[in-house]
Formats: sequence, C-alpha cells, structure tokens
Amino acid sequence: MKKPYWATAKVKFYLATCWARDLHTDEPWIEGVDWINDKLIFLCAWYHRCFIQPFLEVEALPLKILEMYKEE
Repeated sequence: MKKPYWATAKVKFYLATCWARDLHTDEPWIEGVDWINDKLIFLCAWYHRCFIQPFLEVEALPLKILEMYKEE
C-alpha cells in the first residue's frame, strides 16, 4: 500500500479504499490501494449507478476523504 507518486488523496468509495487524484474536477481518477479494492471499485460503481444515482439530481461519487497529500 505504498502511495503512488500521482496520488493527491486517499479516499473511501463505499467499501473500496482508493488512491485518488483530480478530486476537484468532474471526473476524479481513483485506483484501489490493492487488487481487492480494485475489484471492489467495480462492485461499488455498479451499486451506485443502479441503486443510488437514479434518485440523485447531481452526478457525483460519494468519496470520503481519508488523507490528503501535497501535490509535488
């Protein structure tokens, strides 16, 4: 779980713990911290698109910020 050079934050997306960058844009980039979390991203995204997003007016991912890093 070493932080990649491009990561600006560590976030939680439902069950998946992810490295993230470009959080302040419309399309943030997220990647699981390991292979299990990579698989969980697909499951969480499917759940969000099918059961949560149809009832929201704003298209946004529910990312909870765990850690923030300085941009280098």
